[in-house]
Parts: sequence; structure tokens; C-alpha cells
Amino acid sequence: LNFSLQLINTLGEVLATDDNLAFLLSADARKLEEIIAQREKWRKEITYEANVGINFSKNKLRISPDGVEWKGERWDLNSITRIRWSGIRIQHSVHDAPTTTHTVVWGNDTRYASIELTEDLVYTNFIDRLWKTVGVRLLTEYLQCLRDGQKYRFGSAVISDYGVELERKRLFFGNERVFCRWSELAIWNGPGVFYIGKKEDRKVTASFSYESEDNIHVVEAAIRLFFDRGRDRLSDLLDVQQ
Repeated sequence: LNFSLQLINTLGEVLATDDNLAFLLSADARKLEEIIAQREKWRKEITYEANVGINFSKNKLRISPDGVEWKGERWDLNSITRIRWSGIRIQHSVHDAPTTTHTVVWGNDTRYASIELTEDLVYTNFIDRLWKTVGVRLLTEYLQCLRDGQKYRFGSAVISDYGVELERKRLFFGNERVFCRWSELAIWNGPGVFYIGKKEDRKVTASFSYESEDNIHVVEAAIRLFFDRGRDRLSDLLDVQQ
């Protein structure tokens, strides 16, 4: 972008005697300047670092457009294909205030990194930026693949563009697979768990642990946004975004 802007400015100087070309080049230069300013603003918004640990054992946690850095290892943002986070609230004693230990995990198909955070502010700041840089990209990729006919399995559930295939739990005859369109489904939360179930039959339900299931926050965000917009196919959210 910077090179393009320099080139346009140079052309503007060379072609200054042509009023029409000079006007067009000036307009292009302004657009590029706006794009550069927006990208620089985005870089600043998602750049964050904090010390994690106690005294001499502190490690630096960083996130920026260059990637996520933890314990000397850097992860390129586009290489991250799975994320998850959760919190466990602990009551230390009768008189002490309870604290929450947050676990954050990110990784790809072959390896992952994990970190435990006890400072709420560090956790909030890091998760906010991890979502903006990785979560939104994963959500968009899911929607694009669903539109192309791909399906995704999360636990016992299989998510497609038109609905979710769930299990109906039966005591003596084995579980039965049931496909439910989005209009037939409801979602809700429990402690550390996200649920999808059939409105008229709570035996047709799937639960997903935030602590152990990858990308559940991404799936939940897509479904909640979908229900809020009232569409037919999950991938219709791509049209809304555009």
C-alpha cells in the first residue's frame, strides 16, 4: 500500500499538466491514505502484551498482526485453526474472595499451546484480540465451507448449512440420529457448556464443553448471530456481512 501511494504521488507530479489525470490520481491517493490509516488503527487495536507469572518466572504473552507469542514460540495468525477458552471459579477459603483461573488454548491440526491466566484484565484483553484476529476468520471459513456443502462434526452433532443432526437418547434401543432444521432448534448455556437441542424434544440434545471442545465459541457466535438475523441457511450470514 505504501509503495502504491508513492507511485501514485510520483505519477501525479509527472502528469501534473493533465488536469483530469491529476484529479483521478489525487482521489486514488486519498483512498489509499484512508486504507493505510485504517490498517494502522487495526494493528494498534489488536496489538497487546502482558507479563504472565509470578516474579522471576514471568513470561511475555504477545498478540499482534505478526502472530501470537508465548514462551518464545510464535504462531502465525493464519496457521491457527482451533481456539478455546474457559474459566474455573475457585473459593480458596471462607474469608477469601473467589478467583477465576482462565485457560486459553490455540493451535493447528498437529500441535497446540495452552496458557492459564488468573488476571481478569489480561484474559479479557487477550481473548478480545484472539477473537478479532482468529475467531472471525474461522467463523467466515466455516460459513464458506458450509455454503459449499461441507459438514462439521462437533461431539455427537453434525452441523450443516440447513441444520444439525443430533442424537435422540433411548434407554434400550440405542441412540437414534435425528436431523433438525434450524427453525426446529434452540440453544442455551449451562456452567461451562453450550447446548443445542430440538425445541419440542429435549431428549434430542447435544452439549459442548468450552474447556475441551475446539472452536465451540466460534460455532456459538455463528448460530446466535444467525438466530438474531432470522435466515434459512447458516451461510446466509455471509450475505449479511457483505
